[in-house]
Amino acid sequence: MYVVTFYSYKGGTGRSMALVNVAAALARSGRNVLIVDFDLEAPGLDTFNLPRPLGSSSMKGLVEFIDEYMTSGIAPDVSEFVYKSSISSASGQLWIMPAGNPGTEYDQKFKSVNWQDLYDSHDGYLLFEDLKAQWKQTLSPDYVLIDSRTGHTDVGGICTRQLPDAVVLFFFPNEQNRRGLETIVRQIRAEATSERQKQIKLHFVLSNVPELDDEEGFLANNVARFRESLGIKQFAAVVHHYNSLALLTQSVFTIDRPKTRLAHEYGSLTKAIRRDNVEDRDAALEFLDEVAPLARRPRIPASQLEERIKAIKTKHPDDPEVLTRLGVLFRRERRFEEALSIFEQVAELGARNAELFLATAELHLQLGKPELALRNVEELLKSTDPTYLEFTAAARLFLKLDPKRARTLTEFPAFGRIEPEGQHYFATELFDSRQGMALAADILGALWDKADSVFARVVDVDFVLALISSGQFERAIKVISNDGKKSPAELEISEAFNYAMARWAIDSKPSPELFGRVVDLDKASPSAGPNFHQCLAIALWVLDRQEDALSRVGEAWQQMMTRNSPDFSSWSYLRLPPEAFLDDLKQIQQLFEGEQLVPRFFSAAQELAMRRTDD
Repeated sequence: MYVVTFYSYKGGTGRSMALVNVAAALARSGRNVLIVDFDLEAPGLDTFNLPRPLGSSSMKGLVEFIDEYMTSGIAPDVSEFVYKSSISSASGQLWIMPAGNPGTEYDQKFKSVNWQDLYDSHDGYLLFEDLKAQWKQTLSPDYVLIDSRTGHTDVGGICTRQLPDAVVLFFFPNEQNRRGLETIVRQIRAEATSERQKQIKLHFVLSNVPELDDEEGFLANNVARFRESLGIKQFAAVVHHYNSLALLTQSVFTIDRPKTRLAHEYGSLTKAIRRDNVEDRDAALEFLDEVAPLARRPRIPASQLEERIKAIKTKHPDDPEVLTRLGVLFRRERRFEEALSIFEQVAELGARNAELFLATAELHLQLGKPELALRNVEELLKSTDPTYLEFTAAARLFLKLDPKRARTLTEFPAFGRIEPEGQHYFATELFDSRQGMALAADILGALWDKADSVFARVVDVDFVLALISSGQFERAIKVISNDGKKSPAELEISEAFNYAMARWAIDSKPSPELFGRVVDLDKASPSAGPNFHQCLAIALWVLDRQEDALSRVGEAWQQMMTRNSPDFSSWSYLRLPPEAFLDDLKQIQQLFEGEQLVPRFFSAAQELAMRRTDD
């Protein structure tokens, strides 16, 4: 149960209207909400467009609750002073504890309450602690929203300091409000250093802001004074003045007119309030998602962040999703032991999903436990829910931990459940190793054989690269030429280059005729990358155009020196990081300068092909 008081030093800020709209928004999002009218001098929450139960026109409320206590000395049953309202499309419950029965006796009962005497002689403090406990035990609300009186009052102290976990302070930015709020804010913040050491969250709402040009800077200057005087770092919401006759009917905008600007502003306030409630599961998940990325650190001190994390863990000890997000946060903060402990706790709760297996495997590997990491990877590969991205990440770990079993990856159940596009993606992610290329050739070959014409066209370029890289040169030529149906003169530039390279590997010498086709088709765009210039350099060298070839090598070198991402090298037929790609360019240049060299993939691919035959 999270108790939030809505307070304003002066009236006219739309405080009660905001409270009702926030309550409705919370109820519609599935939260159980109790609203309490503590504005006993000018009550009215029960007048809003929130339906009452039939026959409840004379419901008792807070004033009668206090009156009965003063008469009997025993705190009454709170359920007799609360009624349930119904909101359309709400999946949560909404209860209302009104100020009292608005009949002829209300004024007399209200004025008879001596707050000082109640606290000094009748255990008033314990009465309201009992009331708070009854709210929780009887109704179990997720949120209690209290509408407090304005100004400096005894009731104000109960509402802003004793009962709440948070206080929402509404104000119009004039000097009267600023001076009045200074004292209130100081008193609330002092609770943190009092005997109770109670931390109360403050939400500042700039309210009833007019839609006028601030040419003279009056509004901006006043807001700046408020920020400095009250220590406001950011506003929970800004609620603008809204001209609508619907206000006369006390319409609940978040229900009746959800697309209006006013409803959106109340929605922003609702989100701000929920954000600090660690008991709210959705809010806890949103908070963890926000703070987890290292590049987006929250705007709160480290001590408060750690306190919030501990509170979330304490409040949601049996929630696998919340704990998983905590584990992700710890992992990104390099708190590997804590993250692993969290994920093991999630597993004990019965969670069996790909995200959990993958995270646990990576942590075991990070902590020097490869056997346990491999076990987690295999559990993922046997599971039913991994996405193609999770399968790819797990496969990379599998290749690292048990490379001899690489060919078995496609035999795991998880692979068969991935859509063809996902299998294609996985295959291309293997392009950075010779062993991976051999596996990619198997996967892409199976896709190519059964794919429709459109998807086959997408696959066959990558299929050819994998075939050449893994030493299957004759088959690469068959795929490129569509089993001999396309002549070299009919090939596009990438097909022509790969065809020429495969023939070079088979014939042990490059064909000027085939590489000439590549040069003839060259229509490089300004955005051509390192791989393109590397390919053209090789083709130009075969045609004995030494100067042009060296120029292309220089262009590829210059581009690769200024990038951090890998690129596919036609010298190795692998996707290489910049340093390795530059090393390939060095060898190509040495070839151009007369050294007896052949592309790297010749010997590596042929050796791999021989191993495949032996297997």
